[in-house]
Amino acid sequence: AKSKLGEKKIISEPTEKRTKIFPWVVAIVVIIVIGLLVTKFSADKIKPASTVTVAYTTYLEDGTLVDTSIEAIGKGAGLDKVEYKPLVFIVGNQQVIPGFEEAILNLKKGDKKTFTLTADKAYGEAKQELFIDYLRNLNLTRASFVARDTYEQYFGKSPVVDDVVNTIRIPWNFTVLNFNDTNVNLEARLDVGDSFTLPGANWETVVVSKNDENFLIRHNPNVGDYISTPTNSKVAKVVSVNETVFIVDTNHPMSGKTLRFEIEVLDVSSA
Repeated sequence: AKSKLGEKKIISEPTEKRTKIFPWVVAIVVIIVIGLLVTKFSADKIKPASTVTVAYTTYLEDGTLVDTSIEAIGKGAGLDKVEYKPLVFIVGNQQVIPGFEEAILNLKKGDKKTFTLTADKAYGEAKQELFIDYLRNLNLTRASFVARDTYEQYFGKSPVVDDVVNTIRIPWNFTVLNFNDTNVNLEARLDVGDSFTLPGANWETVVVSKNDENFLIRHNPNVGDYISTPTNSKVAKVVSVNETVFIVDTNHPMSGKTLRFEIEVLDVSSA
């Protein structure tokens, strides 16, 4: 109908124009949503610099259990382990063996995977130069000088002549022979036949003879014994003993071995 003079004319966009614009709006929204989903999916994947938490179980080729973070599996197999906890590390920081990092790249939280690593991707081959000879017989000086400040730090008191002192660092007592403002002269209180265990060793060492200057002490390790530190109970393994020397293997216990891993990714976070 024709509009009359003075009447307001209502103008609206044609329906077909609105129809043309609407699909573009929908397309933009879809693209944004897909982009957000892709970004989130990618962020959840393990990549360099990710902090990863992994539950793991490690076996030898013959199925022997080596280690696990899962208490039920460890105790069920009689594993000698004090604490069970997941492995947490940053990818690329060389905190785990190289093949392990490679095997878990692009996994995400909740993923499980079983994979096998040969020695070159795990702990490497055993190196002959890491088999070290130690003499069984050693001379131990009967008397020694210690800086006075070191003495007071170790023994927690000032020196007194003829005082008998000890420290948890050394498995025998000492007698204070004399001292001055700089040094303290100590004598080891040992005799032939005395035995003790040196820090880091789990075998008996015996005093076999003495003279005015020295004690002769003799190590008595057994094949299979370990040298340890406060942070590692199996630094080196005794592999051979004869009358003169004992040989320890300082290679990693898993060197030269193929290992099978069963893992579950418990968490992934970006750096």
